[in-house]
Amino acid sequence: MNTQQYNEATQSTTDVYNHLLATLHFGDRQDFADAEQGWLMSDAETIPMPPVSTWNLDDYRIMLDAYPDTAPGTVNPSLWRQFELVMKTGLFEVATFEVYGQSCGIYQIRNYDLANMTIIEALSTLIVVDTLTSKETAETALKLFYTWCDRIGKTKKAVKHIIYTHSHIDHYGGARGITDYDYVGEGLPQPAIEIYAPAGFLTHALEENVMAGNVMSRRAMYMYGAFLPANPHAHVSTGLGLKVPSKATNTLVKPTVIIGGPSAEGNPKGGGHFVERLIDGLDFTFQLVPDSEAPAEMHFYIAEANALCTAENAVHTLHNLYTLRGSKVRDAKAWSDYLQETIETWGHKAKVLAGVHHWPVWERGNQEIVNYLKKQHNVYKYIHDQTLRLANHGYNMDEIAEMIVQAGLPASLNTHWATRDYYGTLRHNVKAVYVYYLGWFDGNPATLNPYPRVAAAHKYVEYLTAGISTVDTLVAKAQQDYDAGHYRWVAQLLNHVIYANPDHVAAKQLQAAALEQLGYQAESGPWRNFYLSAALTLRGGQECASANGSVSPDAIAAMSTDMLFDYMAIRLDGFQTMARNQVFHFLWTFTNGNGVVTESYLMTLEDGVLNHEERANREKVTVDATLILMRETLNCVIRGPDVDQRLKRAIDAGCVTIAPNDAETENKVLALFGLFDDFDPLFNLVTPIIPDQRERSSC
Repeated sequence: MNTQQYNEATQSTTDVYNHLLATLHFGDRQDFADAEQGWLMSDAETIPMPPVSTWNLDDYRIMLDAYPDTAPGTVNPSLWRQFELVMKTGLFEVATFEVYGQSCGIYQIRNYDLANMTIIEALSTLIVVDTLTSKETAETALKLFYTWCDRIGKTKKAVKHIIYTHSHIDHYGGARGITDYDYVGEGLPQPAIEIYAPAGFLTHALEENVMAGNVMSRRAMYMYGAFLPANPHAHVSTGLGLKVPSKATNTLVKPTVIIGGPSAEGNPKGGGHFVERLIDGLDFTFQLVPDSEAPAEMHFYIAEANALCTAENAVHTLHNLYTLRGSKVRDAKAWSDYLQETIETWGHKAKVLAGVHHWPVWERGNQEIVNYLKKQHNVYKYIHDQTLRLANHGYNMDEIAEMIVQAGLPASLNTHWATRDYYGTLRHNVKAVYVYYLGWFDGNPATLNPYPRVAAAHKYVEYLTAGISTVDTLVAKAQQDYDAGHYRWVAQLLNHVIYANPDHVAAKQLQAAALEQLGYQAESGPWRNFYLSAALTLRGGQECASANGSVSPDAIAAMSTDMLFDYMAIRLDGFQTMARNQVFHFLWTFTNGNGVVTESYLMTLEDGVLNHEERANREKVTVDATLILMRETLNCVIRGPDVDQRLKRAIDAGCVTIAPNDAETENKVLALFGLFDDFDPLFNLVTPIIPDQRERSSC
């Protein structure tokens, strides 16, 4: 029996809710129309959820019925909206189409598990895309489809093909519920099944769920609310779906057909290329997208249906660049690049995008699919680029997360329902990007070897209960720990003191002394150097080493144009109003010394991010300005500070031609270049970062 006593939401929490209600577009009901479109039948009519499931849908329906018009006072109203949407349960028709005069279709079973099961009716067989988490839920979902076939007198075709879109267990764990299923109800075994999976699938599926399986499973219990009852004070959703059936049978049937492998371009991950397969009369094109939402993942497009599946790289929520249950950190840049490639390849062909979670997106003539994918692409690119921009200013991951959250996403992304924080969050995704590039250490040696949490907790409590009332007495007590040889603790404690009081001389001197002793004790050369360099800085020593940073003229010249534009995107200050609120298209035309065009790219500023694509691959857009120049000229402009001024000098010298050739267009271009940030190569590491206040004297 649940004996949990619940508190009601405080006024401060209610204020948060009211702000969201005033900011977001709750009157927009298109998602609800899409989530309900094509409904055929539900479990309530025919097939109950399997008894091994850890939830009872009736408990959640009771909740919904109790609050028909507004969210309960203890649930974020935006999350409640997502809960209402994921509760759309049952069998749905996504699309119907003809192949050689024969009717085919795409169907989905939703809310039988965390993920969707998609069933593609081909010429003579069924193709199942993703088999849910457990044998029981997969078997029940397939039974629902066959029950519907019986109801309308539709021929029941056998499953002959399974597609695993990626290596997460909620997409393959129910495989034996499909391969072992008595599909016609007459005691006949299921025919042999071909199982398609992206290159690296088996290795990554086993590595993630076995090597770190125990700790991951334990943390997942909290992440998915395994012990929380269904009520407004406890469990309402995971954001990605309703819940995970943790009391069920997880299975794994090995793939028989591997899609991809090392690419012709020598990419050992097999990413960035396409593989075509004819499956029971349907033309599938698979796009390999490794190291995106999963280490092994693929999108696919069915030409006959104009149907696109982007696996789990585009869903109706901001996803995880790092999942709280624990996993390898995901590559935000690769993720966004793959989505850009998907847009270029199929965005303007697709009539429906059927995802592996949530509800589809249909093309209705207003570029719904392209716009949806653009927002998904841009949100991951914005997080990636702005995190690296601020990291290059010297901020650590907690500071960067706070700064980006306080600034908020650009309004065009912030108010877009499919980029809200239902599953991943802006805050922890920012930290993921930092860790992906820079790891857990923030460069301040006070954080290099802190006390473990229990020992640190005892020391903090000791200090908090010692009656200390001033910073001076706190430093005096820290001196006692220094005298006792507790240098790790002194470094850990005084780091907080200095960040709160950066001008406290005694704290900086004692911190320097503690770090110095840690340096003397260190066997590791890098540890010693970090400790002693910090001590030098805290004592006011000079840092006279080269301060030119790592981006040399040779490095800029060696970059491909793609890479140079990526570097420019990281330098874009996405907090600026112009970057967040305006859309600009610039055509870059690079020439050789004789005026012959060598490269052409379209650059777009939108949603606070800078995107670029080869011009030949783009749909027709209105270009605000064309820049004609040699690549060497851009190298010189971009590699230094004050980029807009450097560009102005290049224009005046005749090295850059802008069309149309008028003052308004030139000002637009200069305004864009004025958004590029400059990085201080000697930013503060052991004291707070305050603009124009360095922690050391210069030579």
